[in-house]
Amino acid sequence: MNDHRTPEEEIAYLHELYADQIYRYAHLTLGNGADAMDVVQEVFLRAFRSWNTYRHEANTRTWLLSITRNYITDVIRKKQSEKRCLDRYKTNELHENTNVAQSILEVEEMLAQLKPTYRQVVILRYIDDLSMTETAKILGWSEGKVRVTTHRALKKLRSLMGATFSEEDHRGELRSGHYS
Repeated sequence: MNDHRTPEEEIAYLHELYADQIYRYAHLTLGNGADAMDVVQEVFLRAFRSWNTYRHEANTRTWLLSITRNYITDVIRKKQSEKRCLDRYKTNELHENTNVAQSILEVEEMLAQLKPTYRQVVILRYIDDLSMTETAKILGWSEGKVRVTTHRALKKLRSLMGATFSEEDHRGELRSGHYS
């Protein structure tokens, strides 16, 4: 962080760096673009409010994604309906390239079929490309629990895909919406 910036300037800078990642995480978790935009706004509002208590030596991305996860948990609790949280994109909101759009839709449909804990781990590990350690910090879990949950989530995805889905080979494919 830059000691010469005001908290407002720092938050604006962090917004530039991380808003898209927070939006993607919220959108894939909640399944709704409008809700995801609300999450982004609330995350940066909460970050601003807690700026003076934030330990600036901690990883800023991890801190923001922890705020995001906690707020998304609040949103899900308030909605009281898992079905509402799993609504998917409408076809007209998808990317113009129909092959990419179909791949994204298929990935989202598979993610929607996962248990919420599996879905969170897959999003953080393979779409946001976080390490086991970062994922554990964000979820408040041990690395062992992240490892086991990741293994179980990938096993479930394999069965949904009907094809081999290895951790190393498909990390970028989930992120881009392309997979074999």
